[in-house]
Amino acid sequence: MNSRILIVDDEKDICFLISEIFQDENFITDSALNSKDALNKFNTFKPDLVILDVWLGNSELYGIELLKKFKQITPTVPVIIITGHGTVDMAVNAIKNGAYDFVEKPFASEKIIILAKRALESAKLINENKLLMKIADPHTPLIGNSSFIINLKKNLNKFSKS
Repeated sequence: MNSRILIVDDEKDICFLISEIFQDENFITDSALNSKDALNKFNTFKPDLVILDVWLGNSELYGIELLKKFKQITPTVPVIIITGHGTVDMAVNAIKNGAYDFVEKPFASEKIIILAKRALESAKLINENKLLMKIADPHTPLIGNSSFIINLKKNLNKFSKS
């Protein structure tokens, strides 16, 4: 299944450009020009990754505030912050609030593709790990009557007490 990417930028041309870059790589994309539209599309489109501009003109929320909202809704969704006017403090703030990475415009298309693939792989591994942790109940008893299992149970009981 192809990953879904939501692109949030107040510049329509930037949304189109980033969308074309990812569609060429067989990703499914959607875009939003403001925070209200972004939140609606986040809930309906259910993206696997968000590309989010820090400065959203004509918007109720700025990028970092929107990042916090996305993380409240789906904590594991990776968000890559993009900006044309970045500072070190802004990048640190974005990472502290859950951004996967911070990229300054203009960026090379190869760089954003590699970064997106890494973010998606990281999110996939985190989700798989959480699922395995739910499945692997530490109180699940050993089942079996073979000599190996009986011996293992005896040894576990003996060693767990020490």
